[in-house]
Formats: sequence, structure tokens, C-alpha cells
Amino acid sequence: IGTGALTREYKQETDGVVLVTMKFESGKRRLTPAEFETTRKAVKELADGKPVIIGFDAAGEAKLNSGDIGGALAEFRKLTVLHPKEARHHADVARALLAGGMGDASREAIKKAIEIEPNYARGWYVQGLVLEHDLFGRHHRKGFDRDGAIASLKKAKELAPKDEQIAARVELAK
Repeated sequence: IGTGALTREYKQETDGVVLVTMKFESGKRRLTPAEFETTRKAVKELADGKPVIIGFDAAGEAKLNSGDIGGALAEFRKLTVLHPKEARHHADVARALLAGGMGDASREAIKKAIEIEPNYARGWYVQGLVLEHDLFGRHHRKGFDRDGAIASLKKAKELAPKDEQIAARVELAK
């Protein structure tokens, strides 16, 4: 950056902590007018550039995405105990159960989520997804609840009309 230097180091610790070290060394104490102008332009470019974004997957979500259904269920269930009045964690349990082929248990989990927060659009959305499966978690197989899925997805859209993911799924369900 002009006469200075910016270094960044990203390191993940064994306990999952991400350590980010950023150092700026200003360089020379005195700058010529040309060096000052070069440094000023470089700092402006840095400030106007893309920010550094560090994303984190929730432990349960990461396990679910990697196919570790048991691990995902354990993580999501911990959250239902820690946050008993938040439907989202019960909806996550329902998604994990469904991924594990436990459609019946998934239906029970999502019912609980909706009981906890009846105006939680994602709960209705997940219920729609769950009802698109039979009691063994198979998509659109005999025993799935088409009408219930459509009704749940419509309710989700009613509660969150600007959520594009919900709106798209409702259109597919028709």
C-alpha cells in the first residue's frame, strides 16, 4: 500500500476458533510528495475495494451438509434445550430427521416448531418440505401429503411474502 505494507494471516485453531491477524506497517516516516500521493491512492483503493468476509457454518448445519445425520441431530437438539422458545431449532431437527429417512419423526418435530412460533414463516416452509415426503422420508412417494404441503408453503409465503426461496417453492408446489 504505497510505501506501507498490509499483511493478513488466517488460522483455524484446533478448537474451531479462527484467528485473524492483520498488520499494517506504515513504512518510511517521511514521504516525498509523489510517495504520499501513491500511498493515498493505494489506501483509497483498499478502502473502496471488496471487504474481507469470513463466514461460519453452524456446527449442526455443517454436519448435516456432510451427511453426519446423528451429529447434526445432536447439535440441533442441544440448541432446542438452550433456546426452548425458538422454533428454528426444532425446524432444524425436523430437517435432519427427514434427511435421515425419519419422515414421521420429522413431522412431529416440525409440528412442535409451529406450536412454539406459529408466525415463523420458515417453520411453515419446512413443514411444507417435510409433507412432500412420506413417513420414511421418500420424496413424493405414496403417503406424502400433497395438500398439506401446498397449504403449509402458502402459509409460509403469506407470512414472508418477500422471501424468494419460499415464493419459488410455493410456485413449484402448485
